[in-house]
Amino acid sequence: MVWWFQLVSGPLTNKLQKFEHSIVQSHKQGLFNCIAFHSFSKICIFSTQRKCKASDSNDRLYIHKHIHANNTCLDELKNYSCKFTQTRRFLGCASILKLKTFKNNSLNSRTFVSCIKSSKDGCDDRWGRYYSTLSDRAVDEPCKTSLYDFHVKCSGKMVPFAGFLLPVSYGGESIAASHLHTRKHCSVFDVSHMLQTEIRGKDRLEFLESLCTADLQNLEDNKSVLTVFTDSITGGILDDLVVTKTALGYLHVVSNASRRYQDQLLMIKAQDAWRSLGKDVQCQFLTPEERALLAVQGPDAAQVLNSLVDVDLEQLPFMTSTLATVGDVPRCRITRCGYTGEDGVEISVSGDKAEHLAGLLLQSSNVKMAGLGARDTLRLEAGMCLHGSDIDHTTTPVEAGLSFVIAKRRRESADFPGSKVILHQLKNGPIRCRVGLRASPGPPVRAGARILTAEGDDVVGYVTSGGPSSSLVTNISFTIHLCLFVSCSLGVNIAMGYVQVECSKVGSKLSVKVRDKTVGATVCKLPFLRPKFYQPSKNKK
Repeated sequence: MVWWFQLVSGPLTNKLQKFEHSIVQSHKQGLFNCIAFHSFSKICIFSTQRKCKASDSNDRLYIHKHIHANNTCLDELKNYSCKFTQTRRFLGCASILKLKTFKNNSLNSRTFVSCIKSSKDGCDDRWGRYYSTLSDRAVDEPCKTSLYDFHVKCSGKMVPFAGFLLPVSYGGESIAASHLHTRKHCSVFDVSHMLQTEIRGKDRLEFLESLCTADLQNLEDNKSVLTVFTDSITGGILDDLVVTKTALGYLHVVSNASRRYQDQLLMIKAQDAWRSLGKDVQCQFLTPEERALLAVQGPDAAQVLNSLVDVDLEQLPFMTSTLATVGDVPRCRITRCGYTGEDGVEISVSGDKAEHLAGLLLQSSNVKMAGLGARDTLRLEAGMCLHGSDIDHTTTPVEAGLSFVIAKRRRESADFPGSKVILHQLKNGPIRCRVGLRASPGPPVRAGARILTAEGDDVVGYVTSGGPSSSLVTNISFTIHLCLFVSCSLGVNIAMGYVQVECSKVGSKLSVKVRDKTVGATVCKLPFLRPKFYQPSKNKK
């Protein structure tokens, strides 16, 4: 049986949010099998059970017109769901629901995701909504950033990553060559897949502080800070993010693409709670179509940008942000930060201007596009964590060696999520910690490898990221046929992982299980390469 509900309007109002939430709860209780939002103004409920009656959800406050349809609506619902699953477009600041499959009319056991598009005007709740957790998110066709066609033109090798199609490398250039070009010159990375959020309202600082460990109230305008969302019970890292306190009265937040849905849900739930107390806070989630993000990284980054921007980059230190015109592209947010250990910036730009901006940057002869492969090896050398690999909800900031993200005032007030666990570890120390490893020449050490004692008797930890370093090389020589000597340079095998604290001292000898072999490894200081973040006073000396 199918019911159609005509909503008061396409955009969601606060009352419609409550109505939507009640539908989700009824869905969880098994009152019906599938919900879909059709034409972004109608809710269609399909049910094979008689438990769900039209009157169950018919509230005059929320429903303008109620139509009892017959089973012919099922075909329309099926066709709509199939079409949506194939395109997988996220439409504006959307309220997203996970849909369960039909029981009697199964669509190949697919799980459908549906969005409600939020209008940009005439809407009480233009910041959008996110409701989820009905089931595990379906693996659908990856989304594309605004630069997808540009990547293809540049011979980018496109691969799925965090729900998006992104270039892992370009043309015939190896990842190592792209890596070294970034270290020596300058590369441009498309990081538009990352979630960009703007948080407004007079209570925005206290609101975000209730979710993370940063001291935003004492942060200066146009300054940025690395922080983490932490679990309220375990103190584990739900995500790491960069927050910029703009001089325009809002917070600009950049968080991981792999945690997009979880972060949206976390912030929306918190926003609902704060609003119920009369607080003023609004979260606006920017889609990759609305706002792209380009990372310009390398020692030549400032030189390349100086000829394009209308601001003095010498007055823009590391973790500082400003609005600027880049070339002929206005209102770009430039933040001096990055994920490579090199000097550089991240530029937030309107999605329809992203390709033009990338073209302007590539006009310089020493600038190249770089992909996911180089980005990963660069961040590994810089000792930077990747969420889902080096940090996750089971890892606290103390264990991860990120205690610096816990601001002094927040430690004193002990009012951040998971503070009890984290402060206990700060005082007494954790039982495990993240370390850097330099392994013996041979096959690369990869994530998941077991870390053993030097004798190989006991397991003391595990590797979370690893591979050969393109910047750190070792020269080896060997003999062929008694008289021919061959000398070559190989990338040093490096890795990060977690070990028992008693094994974490720099210089400690350990071993790593690589396939069926045990190779020697030495604990070393992180990062593997000294960072080159720009600070005016230091760089002038």
